[in-house]
Formats: sequence, C-alpha cells, structure tokens
Amino acid sequence: MKQYLYKSLVGLLAAFLLMLSLQVVGQNKELSFLQNSIENFTQNNLQEKLYVHTDKNFYVTNEICWFKIYNLDAIFNKPLNLSKVAYLELIDNKNKAVWQEKIALNEGTGNGSILIPTSIATGNYTLRAYTNWMKNFNEGFFFEKKISILNPSLTQENNYTPSKENYSIQIFPEGGNLVLGQAAKVAFKIVNQFGKGVQAKGYLINGKGDTITKCNTSSIGIGSMGMGSFTFTPQANQGYSLSLTTNDDKIINQKLPNVFEKGYTLSLGNSAANPSSTININIAGIQLENTNVYLLVHARGIVSHTIAGQIINGSCTLAIEKSTLNEGINIFTLFNQAQEPVCERLYFNYPKNVLETSLELESPILEKRRKVNLQIATKQGINGYAAANASMAVYKIDSIQSLDDNNIQNYIWLSSDLTGSIENPASYFQNNETNTLLAMDELMLVNGYRRFKWENVLANTSPGFQYLPEYAGSIITGKMVQKGTNTPVKEIAGFIAMPSKNTLFKAGISDENGHIQFEFPQLYNDGQLILQADSSKYSAHKIEIDNPFYISKNNSQIIEPLLLQKLNKEMVQQLNSNIEIQNHFKVDYQNHFQSPTIDSNAFYYKPDYTYYLDLYARFTTMEEVIREYVTPLTLTKNEGRFQLAVYDDQNKHFFDKAPLVLLDGVPILNMDKFIEYDPLKVRKLEVVSRTYFSGNMAFNGIANFITYNGKMEGYELDPRATLIDYKGLQIQREFMAPVYENQAQIDSRSPDFRHLLNWSPNINTSNKGKINTAFYTSDVAGKYAIVIQGITKEGQPIYKQTTFTVK
Repeated sequence: MKQYLYKSLVGLLAAFLLMLSLQVVGQNKELSFLQNSIENFTQNNLQEKLYVHTDKNFYVTNEICWFKIYNLDAIFNKPLNLSKVAYLELIDNKNKAVWQEKIALNEGTGNGSILIPTSIATGNYTLRAYTNWMKNFNEGFFFEKKISILNPSLTQENNYTPSKENYSIQIFPEGGNLVLGQAAKVAFKIVNQFGKGVQAKGYLINGKGDTITKCNTSSIGIGSMGMGSFTFTPQANQGYSLSLTTNDDKIINQKLPNVFEKGYTLSLGNSAANPSSTININIAGIQLENTNVYLLVHARGIVSHTIAGQIINGSCTLAIEKSTLNEGINIFTLFNQAQEPVCERLYFNYPKNVLETSLELESPILEKRRKVNLQIATKQGINGYAAANASMAVYKIDSIQSLDDNNIQNYIWLSSDLTGSIENPASYFQNNETNTLLAMDELMLVNGYRRFKWENVLANTSPGFQYLPEYAGSIITGKMVQKGTNTPVKEIAGFIAMPSKNTLFKAGISDENGHIQFEFPQLYNDGQLILQADSSKYSAHKIEIDNPFYISKNNSQIIEPLLLQKLNKEMVQQLNSNIEIQNHFKVDYQNHFQSPTIDSNAFYYKPDYTYYLDLYARFTTMEEVIREYVTPLTLTKNEGRFQLAVYDDQNKHFFDKAPLVLLDGVPILNMDKFIEYDPLKVRKLEVVSRTYFSGNMAFNGIANFITYNGKMEGYELDPRATLIDYKGLQIQREFMAPVYENQAQIDSRSPDFRHLLNWSPNINTSNKGKINTAFYTSDVAGKYAIVIQGITKEGQPIYKQTTFTVK
C-alpha cells in the first residue's frame, strides 16, 4: 500500500512538474514574442526627434531670431545623420504658417535665422520644426515651442479683452480602467481654452450628489499645472463625476469613465520595505482567476523587463528595482493571456549620470563695452570628460524677456516623448522634493505614449512609408496629370530645372499612380522652378508639385494671446527704440551671409568636351557655332525641322536619337526655336558624348549651353512650361557684433544698443571637455543670461545657464 501511494505521489509530482514546465515554456514563448515584436518594430521604424535652440523667446519685428536645430535618434537621443533638410515654421493663432524655412542639416545639426518681418502681427506664435521623414509619424512629436513677437505698428491685440474663461476636465484612471470593487487612483487635469492648467479644488460625487472624496490640483512651487489625483473604490451604478471649482468660482463637472464589472487594473507604488529603490506593480484581474498576464516595460522601444504573472485570488504583485529601468519615461504595458494590451502606465525614472556643465566668468559684474572671457567645461563623473556640440546665447533678461523654461535636457528626457505641450517642464527637474516627484507622477498619469500603436507592433508587418528621408538633399515630389482633367498618368517623363550656372536639372518618370519625384542635393535660396513634360506628349500633360511643408490635421489648437497691458510699457518702448537704432547704424550686420559650400559640377559631373565660345570665332547664329567647330555635335534637318545629334565616343557613331539639350540647365524641347537664340549670350558649351543614365532614364548624350549670367537671358520659354516659386535651403546669416579690443574701439561714438550680446551656433568642446570663448558687452546696462545647450555623441544633453550684470 505504501509503495502504491509512493508511486502515485511520484506520478502526480511528475505530472505537476511537467505541467509547470510546459506553462513556463509557454510563458517564456509569450514573453519572447512580445519583446521581439517591439524590438523588431523599433528597428524597422527608425524615428527622428528635433530640438531647436533659439537665442531667446521674445522678439520685436525687424529683429533676428537665431536658432540651431539638433536632429537626434528618437530612441537613444544620439545625433542622427539621416535627414539633410529640416522644415521650420511660425504658426499663428489660426494654425496658419506665417513664416516657413528649409534648413540644411549636416551630421545631425543645422542653424539659421529669421528676420522677423513687419507684416507679422503682435502675438504669441508656435515655432514648429520637423523633417520629411517625421511626417510619416504622429505630428504630436514635431518640435514645438512658444515665442512672442511684438510689432509696434500692428498691435491689434493691444486692446484685447479676455473673454470668459472656458474650462474643461480630463479624467485618467491609472492603467486606463475603472473596475468594480477595485481600489483605483484617478488623475485629472483641468485647463482653460488655451490648454493651460488652472488651479481648482472640489469633490468626487456620485449620481445622488453624495461626496465620495475631496480633491484639488497640486502645485510644485511655481503655480498649478491643473493636475491632481485621488483614490477611491468604484461601486456599481453610482454615476461618478468630478466637480471642481476654479479660483474665479466657476464650477466644472465631468463624468468619470464607465466602471467595468470585469477587467484588469494596473497600479504602481513604492515598495514599503524599500521605497527608494523598488517599485511594486499591483495587478488586479476581477473575474479573471488563474489567467496568465504579461508585463512589458520599455523606454522609447528599449525593453528593460518582460515578466510573466498569474492572477491568483484576484491579484498579482510584481516588483522591479528602479536602478534596472531605463532613464526617462518608462512604459509599463500589461497584456492578457491572449497577448492583448489591457493596461498601460507611464513612469519617469530620473537620469542619474547627468553631464555636468560649468560656465566660468572672470566677474559677475561687468562694465559696458568690455571683452568677456568665458570658459565652458563639460564633465561626467569624477574624471570623465565629454566632447559636445553646443550652441550659446547671451541676452538681456528682464520682465519682458525671461529665461526660457524649455531646454534640451528637459526636452530629451521628458517633452519629446509626450504629445502636446508640457507647461514649465524645467520645474520637474528643480529638486527631488516630494511635491516635485508627485507632480511628475501626475504628469505621467495624465499623458499617454503615442509613438506607436500596439496593434501595429504585434502585427509584425513590414511598414510602409509615404515620405522618404531626405538623406542626400531636398526631395521634390509631384504628380503627372492629364491637362484639363487632372487625371494621374503613368510612365511619362518629366523634367525640373532652376536656371543657374550650376546646371540644376533633374529628370524622372511617373509611376503607376502618376507620382514623380526629383532629388536635389544642394538647392539653396528661393527661385523659380521650370516644370516640363516629355516633348512627345508635351501638350497633353503637366506636373503638379506637392507642398513640402506639413499640412496639420490638428485645427483645434488655440494659442494664448500676448496681452500687451501685462508688459512694462517703458521697457517695451526702450526695447523697440534700441532695436531701431541698432538696425539703423548697423544695417550691414543683418545682411552678412555665409556662402554655402556647393558642388559646382553639373549632374553629369565631368563633360567629355568643353567649348568656351570666346576662344573661337564668335558667329552670329547658333547654327554656325555648331557646324563650324563643335565636332561632337551634328545638326541636320528632317522634314524641315532641325535635329541635333551627339557623337557616341564609345561606339564611334552619332546617336540616331536626339540628345538632352539644356540651356542653363533647362531642357530645350524645340530645336527650331533654340537655333534662333543669340550665341553671343552663351559663355560655354559642355558635351557628354556617351549614353548617360539618370535613374530609370537614358539620354543619348547631353549638350549643355551655359550663358554668362545663368538666367537664360533673352530666351522665351515655351508657354506650355509651368513655372512655380520654390523655397530652397536657407543661406546662413553670420552673427555680427562690435569688437572692443582697444581704447579707440571702446571710445567709438557709434551706438551699441544690443540686447543679444552673442550667438554662437557651433561650440565644440574638446575631448577634455573644455573650450574658451569670448564676447563683448554693449551700451545697455542690466542683467544678462548666458545659456548653453548641446548634445554629446553618446546622446547626453548639456544645459547650463548663468547670469551677470552690466553696469
């Protein structure tokens, strides 16, 4: 009997162990699937994030806004050399772009400027930046910041009278769900019509008006962000709502989400035993007994934990060491047994290994018109140094122009991974006091991670992208359409050119949907593009070019107006007067541009023959020029029409079909008309005497006629050609400032009313983490700020500011 019982127990134990091992294998399989899914998705969906450092955030018209753009990998925050073009816009309170620029990027950075035009009205504007590649993803992750502009001649907001405040409340149960009988933490946010948080207090009430609990918005020392939280245990059929009273005695009510009878909840809390080092993850599964659950924790797609659990007695508790989490925003996602995401929670893990930056001035009090020597040092750890690429601004601060609350550190760690605007992001990093940590946690509760959708991640399908990364330069896209009907047509050749001495020409063929694209590596400044369709079908088709700037789908954004009555009138007048005087006496400072490094070679790189016409007898007709001494070309007539052919050096005969003929880079589709062109306006002729391939097109040689001014002088375009205004890459301004190295310069009677003392977009610390630089004070006394921002190759942001006084 004992032997029988022993064998039975052994058999039961073996069966149990087998079942347990099969369960573990199954759980490991599920966890691997989830981790592999997000890692594959991250690898296949490379994303960029831009940060724009502006010299300051308050401007007067006719003043220059200087900026530097940092292009970073959205996962590791390292400089990313992917896109070569960034798009920058000023958006008004009607969500319309009032200014647009294209900025060249190189090795992940680019800089530029905006001379604030006098046509812009006084108000607050949104500065928005993105790349063509970023248009494939959520526009909520475009870079945005608020800047204020004062136009003394267009101050229609001066008489702005605030309308009655309109408030709204958003409710966010922790993890996403309210489940019957399960204790829940609920966060809320109350904002005005401009999306700005307001202070409020109130109650959670049921449908009968009974008070369940009190609640109020939190504060972290600089005012309310409109966020708060409370805990309660939801019951059935109660009809809960939140009733808040604002400081102006308005009562706002908002119903809570429905309470589910069955479902999961997810909550995070500090461990009672080790509150500073351990996080407890509390999972509840109401009416889901003995089901498996899976927790995945990641930051920006970098997985730190995959843990399996089981709902026993209605709950499951897991624990994670805080030191094992990635820095920044961590996303805790709970999956049910069917691998469906059922709860999600954000948690912020403060960076520990922060790069230290120091700014050393010779004195905190300086005289006017003096040279200021500054040492910048970046350090990591005790003996570690870090080389960084940075930008620096030195500007006057007062009641109008304050220090910018947005910086590259809080943007990379916080704002860039949340959609929408984050109020006063710097305040979340001021200290580690309890109220700051609680405010950060409430911020996590009221925001969601939106860089991807889980259904796309778990589908494991290859992504399809509408917009290509502009890796080599500007990509111009459009559509080949039938004239009259605008019906897309396929397999039609199209040409695009901008008249120039540098032969800015591209060709392409429309695809099955009529789409056509052209890539220009270096297309600077604004000008006119000439669009032409294939000559054989020229009268039937045309090219329509797409707008390269993003058309926002979010038309509900309302920008808070700039209230002039809140500004110091005397300071505003003094600021405007100083800028007008500075612009009058230093007008050349505004128009100092750096010539971009441009490859002057034509798209075919090197011609086989070059003819400088001034070295030959100058004939009066183009026919004589070609016939007399341009040996690789032959000019014949067929049925009364001129035909040009190029000699094929490789096969030792003339091509039997016409070559590509260009005038200053613009295709010539009518040889009879071109033969009548004045050759005395042509400086040189380049000939490519071989088959030239461009993408999926082949040309039977090339004859490129280049005039003296590169503008097709005197040549009348075919009326069927399409001309469009095109915005090219911005040519960089150079920041200019007076120099005070000797007494004669100091005693100069030329006024110096600069409020911006220095803008340096390219500060590179050495491997020892140090660099010395200098700037000069002006005639304007007051308090000034030095602000430096940048990034290391390893993706560590640097930010430091200090102040000094000019007397």
